[in-house]
Amino acid sequence: MTDFDLAAQVKANCVKIAANKELIFSAINALEDKVAIFLRERDKALLLQSQELKQHLENINGLQEKMDNQARLFISADKFNDVHGSLVKEVAELGKWRVTQEGKASQGAVNFTMIISGLSLAIALIVLILKIAG
Repeated sequence: MTDFDLAAQVKANCVKIAANKELIFSAINALEDKVAIFLRERDKALLLQSQELKQHLENINGLQEKMDNQARLFISADKFNDVHGSLVKEVAELGKWRVTQEGKASQGAVNFTMIISGLSLAIALIVLILKIAG
């Protein structure tokens, strides 16, 4: 083999290597683009998942607050029965008191009746005196 043939072979190999280098770089660039797209999509998915998780936790906290309010506001059945029983007794007593009060007149009504009666008696006396005198 001559130097010329060797140089031609080296040159041909360099051209092949350069072509392969360009192919490899273009494949690497394509993979880098795919990785960049994948990472962006992953970041979007993580952000969305984080927002959904935050909303879910807020909903759970709201439910916890409602349950705490219910636990604070509700009473046991025994306590309810005790209070309800005493209230029923008090309402029955108020009903009995009302019945006894309905038969009684108020002092104002008694005073009004007395004034009307007195005026009627005075008018009747005046009319009687006028009939006797006249």
